[in-house]
Amino acid sequence: MRWDAGAPRKLCFERIQVGADATLLISVAYPSSVTATAFTVYANGPHWCNTAWGDSCYASFAQVGSIAEVRASAGDTWHFDPTTGLLSLRIVQPPSDHTGSPRRCCSPQPQP
Repeated sequence: MRWDAGAPRKLCFERIQVGADATLLISVAYPSSVTATAFTVYANGPHWCNTAWGDSCYASFAQVGSIAEVRASAGDTWHFDPTTGLLSLRIVQPPSDHTGSPRRCCSPQPQP
């Protein structure tokens, strides 16, 4: 994949249908000037998610120390390698009692 205007400032994935038993790793290259502290990686529940129903409508992804840890995780983890500039994520379909439902959005978002 190639970005015409460089790496995205916001990247959103919706309707995740990747089971926890599958290993789908997503890596996006960022410029060398970006550091791990520039990212906020999270999942939002669908627009109809309501915390009054007992759902969690927001969940932060866990930052881990290596791409191997992302690959070995149960999902919802990320790692930024400053040497390669790669932000790597593992997103899995959440169970119905976590972050709303299987439809959600994850946004790595570099801050200016």
